[in-house]
Amino acid sequence: MICLTRSHNTPCQFACPSKHQHQQIQSFDSAREVFKLGMARHTKAKEFYVLDGYVTDYVALCKNVSHLYRWLLVFEDDEKRQTAMMARRVSELLPILDQLGTNAYNDTLKQLAFEVLGWGSGDCCCHDVFDPIQWCSCPVARSLFLL
Repeated sequence: MICLTRSHNTPCQFACPSKHQHQQIQSFDSAREVFKLGMARHTKAKEFYVLDGYVTDYVALCKNVSHLYRWLLVFEDDEKRQTAMMARRVSELLPILDQLGTNAYNDTLKQLAFEVLGWGSGDCCCHDVFDPIQWCSCPVARSLFLL
């Protein structure tokens, strides 16, 4: 189990069974290594679980990639790189909003829209750099972006 915390004083938020050792990631370099491993595995999985046929799995993989970026952001101090990572995080989810049908996937679209806005994770989307309304034509998502 790998725990993403910045200091020794922060307790692990995961319940780790005693038989498993866990390693705390406390630097950007070690976080980046975990990020690269996660990205490689998710990219490989998305080759099989394509949007056409595996919608739920594909959306879950894209949300996981978004979360990988979110956790890497915790360790990045440079504001320009943080903004670039946030833009990549959003660009992972935004295309899906325009491809899913509003009748069949209304709840999924709402979840993705909240993720794009950062509401679901407590983040603040970089609206000065990225305006989701400009890039998304999904009516469900646009109505949430206008709130």
